[in-house]
Amino acid sequence: MPDDPVRVHGLFRREAGLDGRVDDLLRVPLAIGIARQQVPRERLPTAIGVLSAMMGVGSGGGMILAGLVCLLLAVSKAPAWGWTSAATLGLLAASAALFAAWVLSARRTTSPLIEIPMLLHRGTVGATVASLLLGFALFGVITTLSAVAQQKLGASVLQVGLYLLPTALLMLVVSLLAGRLMRRFTASSLVGAGSAVVTCAAIWLSVAHGSPADLYGAASVLGLGIGLGYAALGTMAVEHVEPAKTAAAGGVNALVRIVGSSVAGAVTGAVLPSAGAGWSFAAAAVAALLSAAFAFAHGTLGRTPTAVAGEAA
Repeated sequence: MPDDPVRVHGLFRREAGLDGRVDDLLRVPLAIGIARQQVPRERLPTAIGVLSAMMGVGSGGGMILAGLVCLLLAVSKAPAWGWTSAATLGLLAASAALFAAWVLSARRTTSPLIEIPMLLHRGTVGATVASLLLGFALFGVITTLSAVAQQKLGASVLQVGLYLLPTALLMLVVSLLAGRLMRRFTASSLVGAGSAVVTCAAIWLSVAHGSPADLYGAASVLGLGIGLGYAALGTMAVEHVEPAKTAAAGGVNALVRIVGSSVAGAVTGAVLPSAGAGWSFAAAAVAALLSAAFAFAHGTLGRTPTAVAGEAA
């Protein structure tokens, strides 16, 4: 096993089929490894501190420079500014222009961070859409539940965490069992089933969210659905792509899930003050239901006679 972290990363990248991309989870540890070899001992703590801090600076600055912030700001502020105000329309136009510029640059780059064709790849598009919608549903429910618990039940931050504890625990338990389930069922069917369970939790809360029993019960159902859906999403995203594209497909799936959760926060902030918690939970329910539909449709299309014949060959 070579000691040089650059050579180690090169071997990993080649085996994982990253095609020249640097995995986000490895970037900072590898940089620290290189710093330890190249920086004098007395300056090493400072160098490591700077490298670690740059991860946060890059994440925050990257969001602003990439323009996602324009869309989220427009959605969250539109109820106060007005949907037809110059500020709202200007931000929406800016987000569309920046998105188009990003797509063009990604298509022209030899090794783009995100492969645009992978977003529409037949083997991954179902998982991409399901991941986006399921991420929206999860954070839509969590954000609204937190607001309801504090505003209607007078819960503290600690109590809000306790209301959401069943979700976290059941996500963990179900994810540990997901491996056995995926040996008996397809990944797309598990994502569809998990999304359907999330739909039930969101509908429950849209109808009844005025008591601790409702919040605890719905949070438990939410944990079951998200644990099942999230555990199978990774497999669903990569099972129909060539091995060399595994990392790219998994990265795209993780990205759209984050986008979905970010949009959920902005939408919740816009819906809650005007329409109320019931409608906010209902929006999450619709997203989860659409996620289930896309997952089941993806599984059905993936088992057409042509696809089956290709797998057999």
